[in-house]
Amino acid sequence: MKKRSLKIILLVLYMPLAVLLLLSLLAPYFNPAQWPFVAMSGLFFPVLWILNIFFLVVFILLRSKAWFFGLLFLLAGLYQVSLVFGMNGDDRENITGKTLKLLSYNTGNADSPDPFASRRHVFEQKAFYRADVICLQEFIPGHARGSESLQRFEYHINVDFTGKTGSRANGLSIYSKFPILEQGFLKPEDEDVYALWVSLDLGTDTLLLINVQLQSIRLEDEEVEVVARPWRVPELFAIAGNVYRKLLRGFERRERQVAVLKGFLQHRAHEVILCGDLNDPPASYTYRNLRKFLGDAFLEQGSGFGFTYAGPLPFLRIDFVMASEGLEVVSFERIGETFSDHFGLEAEFVFHRYAQMIPQMATNFICVNLCTICEHLWIILFCG
Repeated sequence: MKKRSLKIILLVLYMPLAVLLLLSLLAPYFNPAQWPFVAMSGLFFPVLWILNIFFLVVFILLRSKAWFFGLLFLLAGLYQVSLVFGMNGDDRENITGKTLKLLSYNTGNADSPDPFASRRHVFEQKAFYRADVICLQEFIPGHARGSESLQRFEYHINVDFTGKTGSRANGLSIYSKFPILEQGFLKPEDEDVYALWVSLDLGTDTLLLINVQLQSIRLEDEEVEVVARPWRVPELFAIAGNVYRKLLRGFERRERQVAVLKGFLQHRAHEVILCGDLNDPPASYTYRNLRKFLGDAFLEQGSGFGFTYAGPLPFLRIDFVMASEGLEVVSFERIGETFSDHFGLEAEFVFHRYAQMIPQMATNFICVNLCTICEHLWIILFCG
């Protein structure tokens, strides 16, 4: 009788978890501006999936028939898990031709009263000296003074969040050893700049480089601490309304920003690298829509867990390096040490001529269509 009661209690506890996990799996397919609660669940997919494993083990030990649902959700979540855990080897020995080494880093300097003094070590890391191009988010250009790793670049451009280029205020920056042919930024009226783009002259090729920081949720430090510790129920309830409004604003603005970026990418004339802070995980509408145009460097050459947020909230991969199919990713690494609330990302690329790209394009075409078929089957099975 006690065992039966325990099974019922566990099943009652598992049901809301299962619903949230299902919503998190559906999050990439729903417009977050129209379905904010679905989008919100996608932020917590890794935690929900891990909790599902716990319940699955308990159900098996108790010989509860609910183990079937635990296993079903375990398998359904494997694709999303593959987007945060890489199992790639090192292909550097196969490199032919010139490469481009890129570093993308959210330095987190916006919120510190004396950020350069407190986080000076960011710019002394070896990755800053290896890179041919550096894209920085939340960076104050004035902090480049005294930093050899940034002063060595002949070409650079900065724009603050108000749209003022060359500003000494916090914003987006690109440092390049290649000449900048064109430049610009994307900024809606009465909102922040969320993308800085440049055309780089690589000699025989031109590259469109887009450095982004999509709309942040902008939680206060105290709010982040409470959300990271949901068992503090009274405090969580006290901030819930404010947090939800900030999440909703972030979802709505990122949806509009992604729509503009999609149009921008559709009309590109050159190969593209897009990098920076998307403020959304792989289980999101933002990521899925950008992946329609660009490959994910982490999936091609990353290994281990790819989580990039170093703050109190765990298991968040929100920083990305993405590239068009004419660029082969030959290496990818998350910088293991950080002096920011984000980890830096290093990626190395090599250009391919069209004739060399045909076998890879055929492979990509097959893979993309297989993934699309699997997505449609998954939606039919789970959503009717």
